[in-house]
Amino acid sequence: MNIVPQKSIKLVQRSVKFSMICKTLPFQRVKVGNSLIYKTCIRYPSLNGGAPIRMFLCWINLLFQLFGGSFSTYRMIWALFYLGGFEHVPILDLGFVTYQSVGFGIGAIFLVTIWCKHDEYLAFLNFLVMNPAQGGEKLHDTFSKMIPWLIPAAYGQSLCNVLLFVGRSNGVEYIWGLLDPAWQTGRIFVLHMLYEFLIPMNSWNLVLFIFFTYSCYTHYLGVRLKNLGKICQILPSSNFKACRTYSSSYRHLQIVDKLYHSCYGAYMIPLSNSVLLFIVSWMSFSTFKLSKNGVLTVSQPSSFIFPLGTFALSIMAFCINSEGQLLFEGSTYLLTEWKKCRMMKKMRIVQSFAPLKAHIGNLYFLKRSSPLTFMSNTVGLTINLLLTF
Repeated sequence: MNIVPQKSIKLVQRSVKFSMICKTLPFQRVKVGNSLIYKTCIRYPSLNGGAPIRMFLCWINLLFQLFGGSFSTYRMIWALFYLGGFEHVPILDLGFVTYQSVGFGIGAIFLVTIWCKHDEYLAFLNFLVMNPAQGGEKLHDTFSKMIPWLIPAAYGQSLCNVLLFVGRSNGVEYIWGLLDPAWQTGRIFVLHMLYEFLIPMNSWNLVLFIFFTYSCYTHYLGVRLKNLGKICQILPSSNFKACRTYSSSYRHLQIVDKLYHSCYGAYMIPLSNSVLLFIVSWMSFSTFKLSKNGVLTVSQPSSFIFPLGTFALSIMAFCINSEGQLLFEGSTYLLTEWKKCRMMKKMRIVQSFAPLKAHIGNLYFLKRSSPLTFMSNTVGLTINLLLTF
């Protein structure tokens, strides 16, 4: 079954390719026969040999994420309670150290989740990349129009981070100010600048990989379900072969839906929605504060890290909520049309079908009101932060 357009598949493949350079994701692309598939690089150490070098480097990357999150959290607490908070620490430094603390921590949680469920993620990834849509098939949707704006904003933050480090290397969010003067050499400064560029870019690539794979399934499958419902209206209800083909395809999608939920439903989507709510609100608050203080100018490009982050993460939050809504509405619409079909009723197979849902843990699922609810909560939290500080 062809599901995902080629353009979206290329985004997923580029994220994995980038992670092969930075050793983030425990996946590698190998050629088996005439096809390229993804395999996991996770191996258990044996008595005859240790773990592969790639897995060792993945662990080093995870330790960097944990170190970055711990250090940023420590510096955030230190700036808030020992340096006087907003009265004595610039909003640019305080806002960015908070963003780093949450970003590094979430990156580490994502990596641990992927490694713990690497078999499920591997199967889900191979399902997407091995079942692309036909090249001539066009799907008109909002998701494809937003992605070209998302990637420059996401990776542009890494450049802003370097500019911020060069201009304020002794700020509360950097290790440079804690180094002994003997270590503050030009070579160490360049290495630190390279680190400040690669680490956020690496974290963004991990988040984009998860976002792309989630979006490929929920959004495009929802679009196809709606299109399938329209086709069913055109075809005669007595076409037994067509009804059998469509019902087997939906059964296949239900199985894949279980795989999708094993990767995203229990932990990733609830965590993503909660963290996105906090980070988007915090970045919006920092953007308003910088604008009010006159810092947000072209003469200080590093201050654009918050507007870029607000823009990129708002797109991701909108897509996550809207795609889950599209998946549920598309499957509900399709099943409603099938229940009107005499042949489907005769086959009695529709009774075992249920709408596909993007669950938020075990509590609820994404539906029509989810995007509006998220937007309302974000605006409310941003206003509360502005009134409090």
